[in-house]
Amino acid sequence: MNTTSKVALGVLAGMAAGAIVGILFAPDKGSETRKKIAGRSRDIVDGVKESFNELKTAVTDQLESASGLVSELTEQVTSKPELVKKDGTPNQGSNERNHQNPLTNQNRR
Repeated sequence: MNTTSKVALGVLAGMAAGAIVGILFAPDKGSETRKKIAGRSRDIVDGVKESFNELKTAVTDQLESASGLVSELTEQVTSKPELVKKDGTPNQGSNERNHQNPLTNQNRR
């Protein structure tokens, strides 16, 4: 679980705890208390939905980034098959010193 998820979960737990304590100590009639519970429940559900959407967006962004990297690596391997042996290891006979490593964006030495 990443930091954003932990913070969102903590905020939601705090909201829920605060709502429960506030309702239990409120000097209202039962019908009013039920309305408050329903209203605060909707707020909590909305908060959970918002947090889920943020998490979904973050995961989607990471997947798109990984997909781009895989595409780049695939293109490099298929365009220069002499650099890679059949088992996937670098071909020692090739001149690989001047080829860029897409994982680090640095030239290999």
